[in-house]
Amino acid sequence: MDAKVEQFYRQIFADLSVSPEEASELVTFYSSLNPPPDKLVWLRATAFRIGCEFLSEDDKDRNVAILRVINAIVHTLEKSCMVPRLPEGNWEFDGDKVGEFFLGVLGDCGIDQEENEELIAFFKENIPPTESLVAMRAAAFKAATECLKDDKESNVALLRCVNVVVHDFELTCFKPKEYKLKQTFNLDVNLSDAIQEMWNLDVNRLTPNVDYTINVQEGKKPYWKG
Repeated sequence: MDAKVEQFYRQIFADLSVSPEEASELVTFYSSLNPPPDKLVWLRATAFRIGCEFLSEDDKDRNVAILRVINAIVHTLEKSCMVPRLPEGNWEFDGDKVGEFFLGVLGDCGIDQEENEELIAFFKENIPPTESLVAMRAAAFKAATECLKDDKESNVALLRCVNVVVHDFELTCFKPKEYKLKQTFNLDVNLSDAIQEMWNLDVNRLTPNVDYTINVQEGKKPYWKG
């Protein structure tokens, strides 16, 4: 799944925009992918990581376009795979208040543990109703466009901060949709085929030489030379 997602994201970023056709392709992609709930954070974080690859050193218009593409990807992911945690909300959305808060968080392109706790507390106390969730998230990206710098390293750091903001926002205001496995499993198979099917379904399995390496030693005893 991982390589497939990264390749698709790079295709979306290629022209620095998301057309109506590409927006429709995003919906179809997530629907066919049918990611399990524990994969949603990775899918969103990967959009930010791939976006960093396209950042310019000093072309602000290009970097603003990249933020808009990421926002579009995140929007589709939320709509396709998540539902509001508190549909009625506990606060009436105030765009000016939210924008000012986000500017304060993103201004120095860094979020420490204390600031992260403040973010979570802010979102818990200010959950907007369903119809204002999009505006809440978009406000974070709008604030980010005002915090862009003239060097790529700072802007990579900024995107990482926006990812943290969106992560806390989704953690507080959304929950994953009820997951339904689309693929059926045939129980009338032999053990070998059953194990192979389980392996095929494991989208989070480790990749040899990427997530781990095998050290083949000379002997089986711990005191033998390796």
